[in-house]
Amino acid sequence: MEKNAFDLQRIRELIYPGNTLQGQLESLVDRTENYEEQVKQFEQSKYDEENASKINQISKKIIEIQNKLIEITRSNVKNFIFFQDKLLEKHKENYTRKLKQLNLSLKQTKEIGINLIENKKISKVIESANFISSISIETWLDILASLEGNSLFLSSIQKARKLYVNTLTSRFLEEMNKIPEEVSEDIKEEYKKTFFAEPQPFNEFL
Repeated sequence: MEKNAFDLQRIRELIYPGNTLQGQLESLVDRTENYEEQVKQFEQSKYDEENASKINQISKKIIEIQNKLIEITRSNVKNFIFFQDKLLEKHKENYTRKLKQLNLSLKQTKEIGINLIENKKISKVIESANFISSISIETWLDILASLEGNSLFLSSIQKARKLYVNTLTSRFLEEMNKIPEEVSEDIKEEYKKTFFAEPQPFNEFL
């Protein structure tokens, strides 16, 4: 029973839904913020008073429901993280206890460590007597496969891409402001295409 309950693979399977839930929460928060912004824009538009009043009432109800869902989901995520931490803590305790039961001598431990390093199972920390786990290529492939279905990971990737595009655009505009007025539009357009493919200052482009 203990082996099944605190097996690391089993814990990972239990943690996966929690990661999905966190991704859904983030998506819900973004949608609520976008919806509130749309409501503000609507309030500034010209609609007859009767329809505007009805739409405002419905909008308030929708926002109330969304905020309640966010509150409930945050509570669930908090409870799930607490549960996850307890499982991992228990797994660590069991793992440590089993290591102590082995009662390995320093020589045996060193021999095992050297063997693991030679077989590239772990890597040695420079200027340290400790060893840290090194993930194998197969494990990385397994992780990447699972991350493809992780909404939190995908959401983070989308935000990173958006940030990269915004940063690149800002850099491009800065470079464009440095270009002398006498430079032709054709050269500017060619620089734009080159910059977004391979960012570089305008003076290096020339």
